[in-house]
Amino acid sequence: MIVLACGAVNSAALLLRSANEKHPNGIANSSDLVGRNLMKQLLSVVVQVSATSNSGLFQRTVSVNDFYWGDQNYTYPMGHIQNSGGILQDVIFSEAPPVLSLVTRVLPDFGLRQLATRSIGWWLQTEDLPNPNNRVHWVGEKLHLDYEPNNVEAHDRLVYRWLEVLRAVETADSSLFSRTGIHPRSDMPIQVVAHQCGTCRFGADPSTSVLDLNCRTHEVDNLYVVDSSFFPANASVSPALTVIANALRVGEHLVERLG
Repeated sequence: MIVLACGAVNSAALLLRSANEKHPNGIANSSDLVGRNLMKQLLSVVVQVSATSNSGLFQRTVSVNDFYWGDQNYTYPMGHIQNSGGILQDVIFSEAPPVLSLVTRVLPDFGLRQLATRSIGWWLQTEDLPNPNNRVHWVGEKLHLDYEPNNVEAHDRLVYRWLEVLRAVETADSSLFSRTGIHPRSDMPIQVVAHQCGTCRFGADPSTSVLDLNCRTHEVDNLYVVDSSFFPANASVSPALTVIANALRVGEHLVERLG
């Protein structure tokens, strides 16, 4: 039994690279879906300047799912919001240096450390939709990611709706928050593939999926893919717990199969 769990990008890359006479398009790829339907969410960082200082080293503590159900002006899911944790330690800010550099241009008297200890970062994420043209594939010896963002309106609505909330909070309590109204935003580029999923979707029909419902490849009886590749659709939250739960489910299946 072979269980592949390299992450959605690298699992697809390995299957595609493993072409042979029996599988000329890559193992488990007669449907031409291996590597396709790559999803990685729409991710933005918004910085809120505070009037009081903090350590810049605290953990993430707040998450908001109220806008997952839309609002009075938009009936579709907009996404998930969480505070980033302290800017000095949170990885998303290392992936988006233009955020802080933009703030220092707007507020030239602030140094980066001073800014980090007088600001709160918010991480906004919206599900992207499966698209066969968003894919992982090889071009010669180089691995390529083709990705065109979709569901952009929902994400933009989430960002602007959250900015309204931040401004209302700042107006109500100017002792804690700056009233400059400045909230720099940075969108994650294609290089940031956190929450990647969907490149080997599962399903009952071999013509429209790579894996069966137990995450075994339709074409190869002893090959399973048990990571975020199996997702047929995305969500606005981290896929990690779903990946873990599915791995336990597939593990029970393998125990039964092996007797």
